[in-house]
Amino acid sequence: MNWDGNGYTQAPAEPFVATIRVPLETNPLCLNKGLHRMAESRLKKQWRTFAAKEAARFPSLTKVDVTLTWFVKVNRTRDEDNMYRLIKSLCDGLIDAGLVHDDAPKYMGKKCRIEKAPAGEAKAYMELRIEEIR
Repeated sequence: MNWDGNGYTQAPAEPFVATIRVPLETNPLCLNKGLHRMAESRLKKQWRTFAAKEAARFPSLTKVDVTLTWFVKVNRTRDEDNMYRLIKSLCDGLIDAGLVHDDAPKYMGKKCRIEKAPAGEAKAYMELRIEEIR
């Protein structure tokens, strides 16, 4: 039970979990791409704004784990660390939306994964999964 100033309230039984489908087939902010700084800046702002708009409906939380998963159609070697610039921009958008106070490890854990897309999917895509940590 939690004290909310007016009395005790029942805490939610399950931690908050949400998934945002990121409409990308490839990673535009791949660390292997030699982007001009202005082009990189525009892309970072675009994905930060996207995440902020998507997360605006979520409650404020104390601590979360965020996982960016790239569901690929073709099995070939890819490095998860090439997704770091993209997950950083998306997590900054979560902060802008007020999901958590900051993206420091004290408030947010970040992971990137690459998996084979489910059989019914026509093309590759990405998902950002947000899980509350209690």
